[in-house]
Amino acid sequence: IEAAQLNCAVITGPNVQNQAQLFGEMFAAKAATQVQTEQELCSQLELYLNDQDALNTAKNNAKNFAQSKDDIIHNIMDKIIPLLPNNEADVA
Repeated sequence: IEAAQLNCAVITGPNVQNQAQLFGEMFAAKAATQVQTEQELCSQLELYLNDQDALNTAKNNAKNFAQSKDDIIHNIMDKIIPLLPNNEADVA
């Protein structure tokens, strides 16, 4: 998600099992591309290096996805802060 927050296109390999839910959401939002082999990685990199529109689309999708996740933290904090003793709003 950090790469997406930094406005980068996100490419990942096949081993995403530790973050399967997150990557599932990213794949559905076209915010990340998964490659299975070295050849697929080379092809994806070649596409991004030669097609500025494809690169910009991938970057925008990733950034939009990351921004949608940022809102979740703010929404959770809005619900937690009123429950804190002395309403410690300065924690956020």
